[in-house]
Amino acid sequence: MDEADHRQTLAAPERLRTLHDLGLLESGHDEVFDRFARLAARLADAPVALVNFVDAEYQRFRGSAGTMGRTASGEPGRATAPTAGRTEAGAEGPAPGNGGGHTVIPAALLGNLPTSCPPDALPLDYGFCPHVVARGSTLAIGDLRADPAYRDNPTVTDLGMQAYLGMPLQDGSGLILGTLCVLDRRPRTWHRQILADLQDLAHAVEAEVRLRQEAARNRHTAITLQRSLFEERPQQPDSLRVAGRYVTGTVGTEVGGDWYDAIPLGFGRTALVVGDVMGRGVHAAAVMGQLRTAVRAYANLDLSPGEVLERLDDLVQDITDEQIITCVYAVHDPVAGEVEWANAGHLPPLVVEAAGGMRRLSSAVGAPLGVQAGPFTTSRTALPRGAVLALFTDGLVERRDRDIDAGLRRLGEVLSGAVREADGPDRPEVGADAGGTTVDAAKDAEVLDGVCGTTMLRMIGASGGEECRGPGGTTRYADDDAALLLARVPSDGCPDGWRGQASLPREPASASAARRFARGLLAGWEVTGSVGDDIELVVSELVSNALRHGAGEVLLRLLRTERHVHVEVHDAGTSAPRRRRAAAMDESGRGLRLIADLGQRWGTRHTAGGKAVWCQFSLPAGQGAC
Repeated sequence: MDEADHRQTLAAPERLRTLHDLGLLESGHDEVFDRFARLAARLADAPVALVNFVDAEYQRFRGSAGTMGRTASGEPGRATAPTAGRTEAGAEGPAPGNGGGHTVIPAALLGNLPTSCPPDALPLDYGFCPHVVARGSTLAIGDLRADPAYRDNPTVTDLGMQAYLGMPLQDGSGLILGTLCVLDRRPRTWHRQILADLQDLAHAVEAEVRLRQEAARNRHTAITLQRSLFEERPQQPDSLRVAGRYVTGTVGTEVGGDWYDAIPLGFGRTALVVGDVMGRGVHAAAVMGQLRTAVRAYANLDLSPGEVLERLDDLVQDITDEQIITCVYAVHDPVAGEVEWANAGHLPPLVVEAAGGMRRLSSAVGAPLGVQAGPFTTSRTALPRGAVLALFTDGLVERRDRDIDAGLRRLGEVLSGAVREADGPDRPEVGADAGGTTVDAAKDAEVLDGVCGTTMLRMIGASGGEECRGPGGTTRYADDDAALLLARVPSDGCPDGWRGQASLPREPASASAARRFARGLLAGWEVTGSVGDDIELVVSELVSNALRHGAGEVLLRLLRTERHVHVEVHDAGTSAPRRRRAAAMDESGRGLRLIADLGQRWGTRHTAGGKAVWCQFSLPAGQGAC
């Protein structure tokens, strides 16, 4: 094999990708591979042994025993028995068998290496392992100085090594990733028994590599499953800016079951969810996926937060009895300027006010899901303009070296600081005022996304694990799975000029009065043409249904947001309308079908005083721009 073929083999993309995916190109010793190297030194009675993984540029010594180099006299020394506590006279570093964590490269050589050379690594032209990897077969040389092919290698001329035995390490697919090798400072014969013993040991190293491949495959499957089950970057609702981040835990651990979600509800309201399935692996991710789907289904019923968690509590009893599951479910109402929430054993959400204050939503924390310890309480608090609501999992705030309260305080400080930085003097005005000033909602969402990324990066530090992309491509790592969902009320909140309501008596003329009221609002919002006509028709139909089938006074509400017009009709009745198929000669029964056809979405929800039926309309681009 010539030099070009040699380099092409080492640079094969699939081989390099495997080395990278298994973390075999990282700097630093691996204690498992160090143990293999120490055992190889003992079996071969050699002063130096390596577990070496070779990429396209360098040899990476992930496991080693001994130190390459000459003795203090400058002469090649004899191989010493690798007995604990013994060192060869003048040899640098611990004797073989004394443990890893040292550098196998002598200090005298380090200054001659390229500055780009990683720690505990050598360029390809040092040594013989690259030849073993390229050829895919064992290389045994008893006297390197006597072999014209190798006697001028720097390992011989600079380091004084005179004998080499290297065996290829193969992964489960047959790729040659590296070598198990031993070196001696004197010529020697590699006896058959040594070859057999080291071959057995090389198979053991290969088994370790394959175990890591299997673990990596399982981890990748779990991560893929988890990330396919929820949107890491949630869609932007009308009345909030939302941003989220999720990172898996330390490399070598299995993925967990953390998730978050933002779900649009009726009349501009938004459900915000964060949950944590304790446990790891594909099963935890699968349970998470079932719960996320169930939460979305219950959210569409427009239940209160406490009722949603009660239904989830029952569901968890059916799908798993092995895992503890915690969850917070919150609903933001832009018209009321409030958020209501219920908590099933989860860490309390945080609120950072626009003025800089921070508070925890700590009231009424119930038991984890599946315990069936009683009803969940729905709490309510104001969420003023500019405030940021943070929902997160324990991986963001828990650390081995600090308690949970310290982590929560740290999160409050970090999030407040990131918000202040984002709200600095250079930040453009975002949101819309009551007069309809032009806004940049996309820029506002981008700003919050930056706050979310900065907060995650600063909280998880550099503790090892899955990367988290942040501003400028910065990466950091988490000890454990960590999820963070931020929701911010735009600085304009819900402008008074973008909403209106009318109380209507129970009389036939109220339907036409409702249409006139809606027409006036839509004209002020510059919502005209076919969209305006459709909204007027649906208003008339909803009010007529409430007058015919409901009870008590009828309340009509309209809400204009950046992309939609929302219509909602309240009455004191408790029976929700149901769609039915009207026969050809029926004079009624087509109202809800008409509403569904004209609107983008519609639904019903129970209220403290009865029920509400709502419908949402999308605005064409540029219509009613504010």
